[in-house]
Amino acid sequence: MASEIKVDTISEKTSANGVTIDGVSLKDSKIATANSVDSDAYVDGSIDTVHIDALQVTGAKLNTDVISAQTALAAEPADTDEFMVSDAGVLKRIDYSLIKGGGGLVLLASVDANESETVDFEGYFSSTYKHYIVIITSMRPNDDAQYLGIRVKRDGEAAYDSGSADYGTCSHGMKITGNGTGSIISTADGEYNRITISNGGTIGNESEEQYNGTVWIHDPLSTSKYPGFSFFSEFVMDDGWTATSNGAGGRWSTAALDGIQFLCETNDIYEGAFRLYGVVNA
Repeated sequence: MASEIKVDTISEKTSANGVTIDGVSLKDSKIATANSVDSDAYVDGSIDTVHIDALQVTGAKLNTDVISAQTALAAEPADTDEFMVSDAGVLKRIDYSLIKGGGGLVLLASVDANESETVDFEGYFSSTYKHYIVIITSMRPNDDAQYLGIRVKRDGEAAYDSGSADYGTCSHGMKITGNGTGSIISTADGEYNRITISNGGTIGNESEEQYNGTVWIHDPLSTSKYPGFSFFSEFVMDDGWTATSNGAGGRWSTAALDGIQFLCETNDIYEGAFRLYGVVNA
């Protein structure tokens, strides 16, 4: 037989006990019986984490923005930064150093030539990388029928190789092997001060003509070996024909290098994208 009790207030008998209704103890406006109410009963939607047992939080309970809502990391992770992975269904953490890979290119500097006299990369060589690469895209000279060359600056020097007596005789200058002619550009006093990286011909300056190539710089900080260079390119010559050029050379001095410069025979580099990269783990 059902029964009903209607009262305005139910008070505890003594201050130590509270009031128990169907096994649930009410004490000082709170539920005193442990584990008696599940999360659905929390009016504000909060969850008492003390009462969440292990393995109870599932993927279905995670919001779709659980990652994108966090603060973004705006740089490459440090080696000790950690990621979560599933190892055959078991959740584990892993350091970035174990998954970042063993090689690649890191962009160090960018120059977009705009009627520039030269394109210089200075102060970027460091112990972090032993090899560097410059990628040249859509370069054309201001004047027609030009060779594109490189020259370097030694650490502590104020200027790039100019053929002056400060850089010694030709045996201490830039030397090269490669195909084609015009491999070495020399100064009036006979010193080789730059390497031509378009030795298959001269580059045209029409809007549809361009030079594309790569230059590798090997061990520029060595003080016991001559720093070396190698290159490969394709370009449109001033007569409209396409040419290719490849070769290698070096700076015949064991002084560490501080910079590399790109320049045409005369006047400016009219346009072109130059990108310097460090080669990771090479």
